[in-house]
Amino acid sequence: MTLIDLINKREYREIFVFITLVIIMFIEFSNPVIMFYYNRFHHFKVNIFFHFTKLLLGMAFASFMLYLVNFCQINHIGILQYFQFPVWLQTLITVMMLDFLAAYFIHWAQHQVSWLWKIHIIHHTDTKVDVTTSNRHHPLEDMLRLLMTLLTIMILGCQLWMVALYQVLSILMSQYNHSNIKYPNKLDKFLSYLVVTPGMHKVHHHFLMPYTNSNYSNIFSCWDRIFGTYKFLPISKIKFGIDCEKEDIDEDIMYHLKLPFTHKS
Repeated sequence: MTLIDLINKREYREIFVFITLVIIMFIEFSNPVIMFYYNRFHHFKVNIFFHFTKLLLGMAFASFMLYLVNFCQINHIGILQYFQFPVWLQTLITVMMLDFLAAYFIHWAQHQVSWLWKIHIIHHTDTKVDVTTSNRHHPLEDMLRLLMTLLTIMILGCQLWMVALYQVLSILMSQYNHSNIKYPNKLDKFLSYLVVTPGMHKVHHHFLMPYTNSNYSNIFSCWDRIFGTYKFLPISKIKFGIDCEKEDIDEDIMYHLKLPFTHKS
């Protein structure tokens, strides 16, 4: 079995990202950068609930995504169909464009458009940001991001394994940049010139503007630097949560499922 075959197998991808989640949780427990005093199980069960809703949506969209990729390949739809780029360059273009359109752009839009913000806000109500926060997205938001992924596939005409590779990298980077792991600030700053680090992304989870409306990137940090949405705040000054929601409801699953329909902008 080749590496591409492994990437294309959804069950292998899910097992792999779950293992990395568990490993990061263990490191967080033994070496946290921020000491939280909370019931880890209650916090875990809320965010893992949203992991499984994302998993179910991904399975529902999988067949359509496969059909769309094959349709684009057969009918020569997409930019990559008209250029004889080497595979490595096609892969890089695919990963970067998906990271821009299906991660950075849609994330930026969710902070600018009122009804999109209502869908996204549950990601910001978490007052104990750790690796499990990477799963904390409303099903409507997951659906929106999947639709943007499908649109990007049509624009590019890329292969399925390239999309699957992006999805794995996106999840791994989201786990990493939400993680509560202590390591040198200089290393975090150095890495942040290429990828989104915990120190960079935690600023986005600060409860006050304008920091909430910054650092939207997920894999590559260049998008925030190019479009002027990058901000820095020392981790010692960061307070997680959102100023328009109560802190004591951040572990209420039903409250968050209803939040897009009840939140007043």
